Amino acid sequence: MARIINFSVLDATIPSESESTNLSLELQAQDAYMAKIYINDNTYDGVIDRDRVTWNFPIITIFRSEFPGDGDHELIVRAWVSRGGRRGGEDSRDVSIIVTIFPIITEPTDYPEYTPNYYVDIKANLNDSLIYNGTSISFKGKVVSNTDKYQVVYKLPSGSKTINCGKINANNINNLTLGSFNPTLTITANTDGTQNGVVNITGSNILQTIKEDPTKAQILYWGNSAPKISSTSADILSSLLTKSKVEQLFANEINTLEEMYTYNVVSSWIFDILPVDPVKPPEYNQFDRYAYVNNRTFPNIFYNDEYIVLETAHNYEIKIIDVNGVEQTIIPSTEIFARITHSDKAPLLI
Repeated sequence: MARIINFSVLDATIPSESESTNLSLELQAQDAYMAKIYINDNTYDGVIDRDRVTWNFPIITIFRSEFPGDGDHELIVRAWVSRGGRRGGEDSRDVSIIVTIFPIITEPTDYPEYTPNYYVDIKANLNDSLIYNGTSISFKGKVVSNTDKYQVVYKLPSGSKTINCGKINANNINNLTLGSFNPTLTITANTDGTQNGVVNITGSNILQTIKEDPTKAQILYWGNSAPKISSTSADILSSLLTKSKVEQLFANEINTLEEMYTYNVVSSWIFDILPVDPVKPPEYNQFDRYAYVNNRTFPNIFYNDEYIVLETAHNYEIKIIDVNGVEQTIIPSTEIFARITHSDKAPLLI
């Protein structure tokens, strides 16, 4: 009677770069004249070896398309032997194996470049900050702030707002209004993160005259500071009030108002540059992909002035309370990014 002495099948792996793999199996049987292997709907006929015990089979190939997806899958392999004839016997045995299928990873063909419209950029030596383990490039991570010694370039949204600051009335000695000037405050947010306020005064010149009184020394003037006058002082019976004169009269107030809205908007910032871990082939992390696509080898991954952009954006906006107590939006909420530009001469990110 035919009897299976040994039947073994090794677990199998279909790697990422392959569509199939071959099974490795052994079958020894006693008093058998026929042997077959069954896998799913496929049958493979064996040929007995000269030792009359070992059975040899053609190459048995399994394909990833025969399985529902990536991961581990159970596969049942059945061996069957028979003595043949009416008085022959047969024997069979099932072996369960695990077939591990790794996902297909194709070689990268491009790198997702991103050029942000607005950013805070530092110059750093990226190449000397990276680590190479022989197969993958990695980065330990780094927290950078505005107090660190990196060259910083700001490219931030810019905008301005002009605010009406009321009127400056020019009154005569009897407190009658002769005319007025219109002051405005223009607040400008600049691309370098600074803000400044500028007062501008508009209006037509105002001419005032008085009648001569022969018994008096007369001087016509504008403002609250009366000039010194004596009996020998020459009369000034007319005076022209101009925009420039108004600016002189209110110089202190204008300076105070401009200083109130002139300052550095970006007083501090922090980049939290996350670590990039090494990976095992055939996978690629961000630095591996950049190097592969650009045909670079470690340590010369980046050329001068090439940059990376951190993924997380920050919402940047500028709102102020104006001189009238009204909230004004100078810069609406806008995404800005952190950017790191490579320079061979810059400090490292370690």
